[in-house]
Amino acid sequence: MSSFSKLILYTLILISLRITHKLLSPRASKIKETFKEERLMYGLTSRYFLSSLTNSEFEEYCSYLLNKKGYSNIISISEDFRGGISLICSSTNNSKIYVSCIQSYCRESNIDDNYDTIERSDLQKFVGAMIHDNILEAIVITNGNFSKDAIKYIEQLPSRYNIRLIDGIALSKESWAISQKNIKDLSLANLLS
Repeated sequence: MSSFSKLILYTLILISLRITHKLLSPRASKIKETFKEERLMYGLTSRYFLSSLTNSEFEEYCSYLLNKKGYSNIISISEDFRGGISLICSSTNNSKIYVSCIQSYCRESNIDDNYDTIERSDLQKFVGAMIHDNILEAIVITNGNFSKDAIKYIEQLPSRYNIRLIDGIALSKESWAISQKNIKDLSLANLLS
């Protein structure tokens, strides 16, 4: 085979590989997205996995969890600063609840418990918005950790303010509990059909 023929053959192979890549790339992205959604739905989440989500995906996941826990009228607010109001929802007694979804990133490997810590200053912004808007109930959700100072700050607020802190470990446990319910519901639906 001549050098020119080899060049043409290599060029055709390269072109066909690029075309194949362009055709398969959207399909691969869709498969990855579906896998991520199913992983979240079935509670196959870890703190490390949650740190790999985008901020909007993390908020969507928090919204999904709140919905599964019985909260309703969930609206995304998504203030663009750490400790801002992410969601507003209603509890079972129809009281308005502010939710702050603070995503933490794993600073090293997924083996270490080395996540960003939510500090008192992050919570002070959020509580200030609650007080200003006369909101008495709130939830702060993170896949990271709360500092001792942040926890103490919430505990020392007047008793009329009910703020629930959900750290990464509690979030993983709640995700697991919801996934078990989803699996039971799915199994029951399959039995009845």
